[in-house]
Amino acid sequence: MTRSSPPVLSLTFLTLLALLGVAGLGAQSPQPGRISFPTSEAGLAQAAFERGVVYLHNFEYDEAILAFREAQKLSPGFAMAFWGEALSYTQPLWYNDQLPRARDVLTRLGPTAAARAGKAPTAREKAYFAAIEPLFGPGDRIVRFRAFADRLAVVARDYPGDDEARVFQALALLATIPEGTRNPEISLKAGALASDVLKRNPQHPGAAHYVLHAYDDGEHNAMALPAARIYAKLAPQSSHALHMPSHAFLPLGMWDEAAASDEASFAASVAWVKRTGRTVNQQDFHSLSWLHYEYLQQGRFAKARETARKAREVVRKGALDYTTIAKEAQAVANLANTAEQVVDLVPL
Repeated sequence: MTRSSPPVLSLTFLTLLALLGVAGLGAQSPQPGRISFPTSEAGLAQAAFERGVVYLHNFEYDEAILAFREAQKLSPGFAMAFWGEALSYTQPLWYNDQLPRARDVLTRLGPTAAARAGKAPTAREKAYFAAIEPLFGPGDRIVRFRAFADRLAVVARDYPGDDEARVFQALALLATIPEGTRNPEISLKAGALASDVLKRNPQHPGAAHYVLHAYDDGEHNAMALPAARIYAKLAPQSSHALHMPSHAFLPLGMWDEAAASDEASFAASVAWVKRTGRTVNQQDFHSLSWLHYEYLQQGRFAKARETARKAREVVRKGALDYTTIAKEAQAVANLANTAEQVVDLVPL
């Protein structure tokens, strides 16, 4: 359920390399997937809002923020556009929350919860604000996400046709599971919510995505295969969307499918970095780390060596500009050498 490395060989290289896969990855297509999230808005502002929600579901947080800000510019009083931007500052399954930024967005809309609710013109939109307020309030992270999930369940109950409430509830439930632990009761409930939406809307990126996370426990991965087949097709330029099917393929030993998934994922991240002018450290080294292992399992040792070299070359050039991962970057350089030495022991 997390951005964990493949559970093999104890090659710490894979785990540390994954740390370089920081938030904000993904290349974009005009509308990767299809959702229906009606609000009191219409026209271009509503289209930008729904585009932002799709990016959220694909964990393309940078692009989501831009889309929600576009919606705000088009309609400055569009409360749900602020709701969406605030939500973009939490990355629940990557355990990365930027609470001050999220709170700043909400404050721009209104100084208090009551003021913000007052700017939501419908009862349903007020209910969405009632759900998000505790998420960015005080207290423990898990408690805040549990409150978010509970209030989204109320939205889903009161508005039976609202699939977005159910999909975001599934995500919020998964976020209540502490990092590195399992809770089948919660994850299976989240998987059931997302699966029901996916049956109704086979093009829903969030439903497919959260099914994959919910069943990624080493026991239920086969249940995610239909979602795996669907998800990459919904967002063929999104690095994270292209990677996620490997969370079903790899545990089931489907090495060709897993490698193809992560090859496409890393290539998409490289293209996105070039197109948007990001730094090279925002390439998806998480998918590259999985690809390294998948090549080893396939016996494609020359390709495995190539992935190790890519990681080491990035570190050697000093291209990494995130000071918070400086130590990890050096460790990656060292372990990339070790990984190559292991591969060198096997005839090509």
